[in-house]
Amino acid sequence: MGILRALAVLVALLLAAPVAADVRACENVPDYTRVKRDLLVSVNRARRAEGLRRLSPDAILDDAARAHNCDMMQYRYFSHTGRDGSSAMDRIRRLGYEACFSAENLALGHTNVPWVMGDWMASPGHRANILSGYARHIGISAIIETRTKRPIYWALVFARPC
Repeated sequence: MGILRALAVLVALLLAAPVAADVRACENVPDYTRVKRDLLVSVNRARRAEGLRRLSPDAILDDAARAHNCDMMQYRYFSHTGRDGSSAMDRIRRLGYEACFSAENLALGHTNVPWVMGDWMASPGHRANILSGYARHIGISAIIETRTKRPIYWALVFARPC
């Protein structure tokens, strides 16, 4: 029984390890700084209209959003659950952000900030994430389709540290 438990723990650790090779395969895919800035402004404008504090950008959350976007793009899937079974909370904690709250908005195929924000604000769950009073920080990733130079994979990661 002790050996089986040790093997189960080892397998769990291996499955939970970040998939660095997958992210490196996405390094040449541009992540528009301007698009990210415009998205942050749009999110904070929506929050201000509801009397909420602005969200501060966080580099760890940006990394988590980008890594998940890159993985989805590389392996051609679209899900809040990573290929390793991870949630947004799992992914940000792996990178060292100790969160007591997290949420994630994803979108696929939208080619500009007004379109993606419009769809997120029209969706009750996505809107609730954007307007969450629990969130303090945000990570943003907009992966650009290299042929057309248009954003197609979008991710917002919201979090509050413990």
